[in-house]
Amino acid sequence: MEETADEQTAEVTSELVAVDGDENFYDEIEIEDMEFDEELQTYFYPCPCGDRFRITVDELMDGEEIASCPSCTLVIRVIYDVEEDSDDESDLNLEAGSTAVLAF
Repeated sequence: MEETADEQTAEVTSELVAVDGDENFYDEIEIEDMEFDEELQTYFYPCPCGDRFRITVDELMDGEEIASCPSCTLVIRVIYDVEEDSDDESDLNLEAGSTAVLAF
């Protein structure tokens, strides 16, 4: 018998990872492993429920690192590098297939 999306989500919910002791994440995903939609300025990653985790460029620029799935309660932590720029300018360099870089 094939599992429903709710049953699959229930199974993976029991496998959540506690990170820094304050929040549970389904997984930690590097940004270069996510799919980037240039038109929506949003990164996506497949969720076990069949939908996709999502996080926008604006959210990343605001320091957000949690991508959520709109169809279930699972969340992932998005991993990207933060680098300081000698020009002291704020910039977030996000391109499909690259690592995000925050410059201060």
